[in-house]
Amino acid sequence: KETENWYYKQHIDKNSLSKFMKDLIHETGIEIDSLLTNHFGRKISAQLMQDINVEEQIIMNITGHRSVDAIQKYKMPNDQQKMGR
Repeated sequence: KETENWYYKQHIDKNSLSKFMKDLIHETGIEIDSLLTNHFGRKISAQLMQDINVEEQIIMNITGHRSVDAIQKYKMPNDQQKMGR
């Protein structure tokens, strides 16, 4: 049914995520020089959510981090912030 969600509300285990990423890369034909890891996906997700000012508690719920300190280490200035905008 097309109206069903394509996602689940619960966390998935690292093996399922790893398989999903490999299948996604294969099916889309994306060429990646380095290995795409679960950690990279978690990190970039946290950074992107921080860039659009998602609340820290929500980021923690989505990524599975247990503390604000854990997601703060991913905080990096985006291009606009680097340029002083």
